[in-house]
Amino acid sequence: VYYNNHVVSSKFVPLLPPLTGKEITFEWNTSGVSPGNYIISASAGPVEDEIEIDDNVFIDGIITILPVPIFCDVTVTWVHAEPTDVTSEEKVQIEVKVANLGTSPQSFNVLIYYDDVLIAAQQVFELAPCSEKKLVIQWNTTCVREGTYTIKAY
Repeated sequence: VYYNNHVVSSKFVPLLPPLTGKEITFEWNTSGVSPGNYIISASAGPVEDEIEIDDNVFIDGIITILPVPIFCDVTVTWVHAEPTDVTSEEKVQIEVKVANLGTSPQSFNVLIYYDDVLIAAQQVFELAPCSEKKLVIQWNTTCVREGTYTIKAY
């Protein structure tokens, strides 16, 4: 089986009796094939002593490969702060993991908060599709009142 002049796959058919046919299924993995229109064809033989070979090629038609749709989907997958008990003026290390679940590289800002107060903004540049990145900041708790806070990232 071919698309244009490129082989998709081939299979061996053993001992096909005269005047009979056999249906064969092929799967075509199109990843890595550029978007466009492709002519699909199949060929058989020739076999030993075959006289009529004009019918050994069959052209099925045109298959259109479409481009992968582009969508954007960045997400925060994990937030961790340590130590969790500090006195004023101690530093807290905050780690944030972000992921790009989309189909194209993405650049974006990550905002890190304690409750509703902004601690830091970090830029992520050209994060590849299906990848993640860990960001680490040091939060200086000077001037932060005693209390229990929730660390969030957006």
